[in-house]
Amino acid sequence: MEKPGRPDNFEAALTDVLRSQSQHDEMDVARIDAFARSLPGRRPARRSAGPALGLVAAIAVVASVGLVIAAGLPSRSGATSTDRPPSAAASSPFAPSAAPSKSAVVASSGLPGPEVWGTDPGINVCLRGATSEVEVLTAYSLGHASDYRNRLPSLGFQLDLEKTDPVLVVIFKGSSPVESELMILSGPTTHQPNPGTNDICIAGPDWHRRYLNVAINWSYLAGTMTPPPGSTYRVVARLPDQFEVDGTNLVWDQKQGVLWFAKVGCGGEASAVYRWDPKTAKTENWTIPGNKLTCERVKARLDDSGALWVMESSLLVRFDVTTQAVTSVRISPDGPTWGSVPVAIAADGSSVLLARANTAALTRVDASMRVSTVAIPADLAGAQGDTDLVVGDGVIYYLRDGQLLVLDANGKLEQTTDLTGRTLMVRPDGSVVLVQDAGLAIVVTPGGMAGEAVAFPSEAGTSLETDWNGHTWYVAVDGQGPVLIEVSQST
Repeated sequence: MEKPGRPDNFEAALTDVLRSQSQHDEMDVARIDAFARSLPGRRPARRSAGPALGLVAAIAVVASVGLVIAAGLPSRSGATSTDRPPSAAASSPFAPSAAPSKSAVVASSGLPGPEVWGTDPGINVCLRGATSEVEVLTAYSLGHASDYRNRLPSLGFQLDLEKTDPVLVVIFKGSSPVESELMILSGPTTHQPNPGTNDICIAGPDWHRRYLNVAINWSYLAGTMTPPPGSTYRVVARLPDQFEVDGTNLVWDQKQGVLWFAKVGCGGEASAVYRWDPKTAKTENWTIPGNKLTCERVKARLDDSGALWVMESSLLVRFDVTTQAVTSVRISPDGPTWGSVPVAIAADGSSVLLARANTAALTRVDASMRVSTVAIPADLAGAQGDTDLVVGDGVIYYLRDGQLLVLDANGKLEQTTDLTGRTLMVRPDGSVVLVQDAGLAIVVTPGGMAGEAVAFPSEAGTSLETDWNGHTWYVAVDGQGPVLIEVSQST
């Protein structure tokens, strides 16, 4: 039923609702009213006031976003712009205000104003979910999404932006909108960026991405300056389907100059080891035995003889990289209820050491697949969560349950340090590096204490490998599946 005194005419209802919002002046109401009248495909047929007013309210919320241009930013007089002409799309509710005060601020700041980008459809997309708290600072058009490398270098490598699509980069003045597909948010509707940063949105023809807490160099973004050469990122290989779920850590073979990795067979499928050669860009693979029931993420190590060891959840496989001979041994019962499965593996000469759940010993397996044990303190059994194991200069480093344990070759505990991390790596000089989180790694001293920081690509996470000579590899996922990313450090 229609409410008494409320016109069911769309334009009149829209005008009435907007006038009821204290943050709008008459010029705002007139512009939105004019926009509503220009919408195509609308019929004058009489309809109930409920749906009509719902649409009016939705437009009113979005229209309450102020396109305010902030003053006080560094001047970029004489800046060249790559902005493309305004879109030929129909008029937008985010069309620039004619208020002289706003025009004066745009002129003094040197930033592109809404008269340049106000009708770009990317604005509408990036303001999706916006409230009256959200204000757009400015926007820049880029000829290609991949231009972000020079215009927004602080983003690092973004696989989603490795496209030739033209894009609009929308920079929010403060808070940025939080989107919800159902338009129902249980938490905050906006995100407040960290001091000295801005939230941004990059909108392509039929897609958009949001990036939070971005440190912006305005000269780079405007295209008046180019950042110094940085690391070079490139996709060098496609990985097996679901590798990011069932694949192993990458293993660099210094002797052969190739990268090894493995993928476990899931649900009876065969497991395989893979070799990627950076000189030829070719990937080869060989089938290895696999578990029958488990689909656990595997781990791999390369021993001093050059053999590749693959630890599945109950099976240990040795692959001779020269002859391609395969041998294996069952370490724990194969099934869904095992209690002593291997959780970490370390190369130690031509053999490997395994840490096992609920087992107060390390398991050693030599090149002939003979199994023996190295006793450790009983309270070290049962490692869960982020667990890893390496041997450096004859010292065993055992990462478990938020602690780094240092043991001698006979399993005697020498040192316990509270150090969180996910992956242990051994450098060519025998020193050990603990990867704690994305882009954060430290050297571990022989006494098990934290040493100097080690730089890795911030987006590489913990599934990474390096040749310790300027090249790092990690796994990412694009629209077609998992890929291998190579990062070459600048010299």
